[in-house]
Amino acid sequence: MRLVNARYFDGDFVLHEGQIQVEGDTIVSFDPPSGRDAQSYDIQGCFVLPGLIDIHIHGCGGAQLSDASAASIAKMARFLAKEGVTAFVPTTISQPREALLAQVAAVGEATRTGGAHILGIHLEGPFFSPNKSGIQPKENLLLPDFDLVEELDRRSGGLVRMVDVAPELPGGMEFIARAKDRFVVGLAHSASDYDTAVRAMEMGARHVVHLFNAMSGFGHREPGLVGAVFDAKAAPTAELIADGNHLHPAVIRTAFRLLGPDRVILVSDGLAPAGLPNGEYTLGDIPIRVENGLCRGQDGTIAGSAVTLMEVLRRTVRFGVPFDTALRAATINPARLLGKDARHG
Repeated sequence: MRLVNARYFDGDFVLHEGQIQVEGDTIVSFDPPSGRDAQSYDIQGCFVLPGLIDIHIHGCGGAQLSDASAASIAKMARFLAKEGVTAFVPTTISQPREALLAQVAAVGEATRTGGAHILGIHLEGPFFSPNKSGIQPKENLLLPDFDLVEELDRRSGGLVRMVDVAPELPGGMEFIARAKDRFVVGLAHSASDYDTAVRAMEMGARHVVHLFNAMSGFGHREPGLVGAVFDAKAAPTAELIADGNHLHPAVIRTAFRLLGPDRVILVSDGLAPAGLPNGEYTLGDIPIRVENGLCRGQDGTIAGSAVTLMEVLRRTVRFGVPFDTALRAATINPARLLGKDARHG
């Protein structure tokens, strides 16, 4: 088929207008000769975007990784594809070992499902500071344990791609040194001071999870983990949950300006109720309530979002971030972090 009057971004994220030729499920050319036989669709007024990539998502559409079910993960994949998210990384929370083993095994069973592509598994926990655990149960937190990560990777069939850690924990630096060559190491749920965070980045941590949330903040005498993200020569990528609830729009704009177009990654941090009405739900076995796209625990602690990455992208642009810059953060930037940019983003 031929898409006529399409507005699309090239590899440098420069906006163009023209025709797009599609054969099967693949775009084969831009501005094709008009004589080729094809069904034409006039899409004037619409944008053709790269498929979005969500590297931090616990659930959506009523399903979640914590269900430990290949059927639930397949349901997530189908739901996300309808929302323009064509690839994702199912994300755990801090749960007991056996529960995590069951969940990663379920991802392994679901990798050939339809819908959005599964690019691996993101282990968000359990190697976190109890002082910055957020909604994650303190009783499930552990000191960094590389042997556990290897066991989870084996059980999943080698699908673990991202592993998070609070670097100030005993053994944190040794963990990063062992993990950096096999996984993307993220810093998260951390009370780290500036110097410790910088050292962790120099040791090989390449990513920071939901910047500003559940971490030591930026102070003029104590720059903390946030200050290290902005200042460290290692220049890690950093996630933003740019839904307007987790972060003020001014903070979102500031982060993009300071980090530049290549280091910000937009994520949903979506839970099972993402895309569903307000109401009562669960995160694993934790009761949560959804109101206006925000999930909270019973004590009011923010638990995650109930909006999709496409909605996060829309809001980011509405908050004043240039469209092409915001789009990079939801497509090519996460693809590059995962080493998947030859086919995605």
